[in-house]
Amino acid sequence: MTPSVLTWKQAKEKGYLPRQYDYLPGQLPGGWLVAVLDFKMWADKVLAINGYFTLTVTGKQIQLSVYLSATGSYRVGRGTVDFFRCPVGCSYRLLTGLTARGKLALKDITEI
Repeated sequence: MTPSVLTWKQAKEKGYLPRQYDYLPGQLPGGWLVAVLDFKMWADKVLAINGYFTLTVTGKQIQLSVYLSATGSYRVGRGTVDFFRCPVGCSYRLLTGLTARGKLALKDITEI
């Protein structure tokens, strides 16, 4: 499968609007969520991939990041989904929770 991680320029050319996706802790729901992965984009200042999701129940658009792990992959939780290679347009079950710094983070992701 071809990785589908976009640059800012590529996302803009495709008509995606990353700024419409909420990412601040107070704006995001916590716990288990079901969402469609709309697109993925490289983060600006850290080794991470930002995932842009639409929640299936509410239609809310959210952004969550997956950071490069010590093993050199973009995996979280049980490590079943390689976020670098996972397909967009598919549904995922997400587990979100707060970090020690009070930021909402993606703790687990599985494809549905």
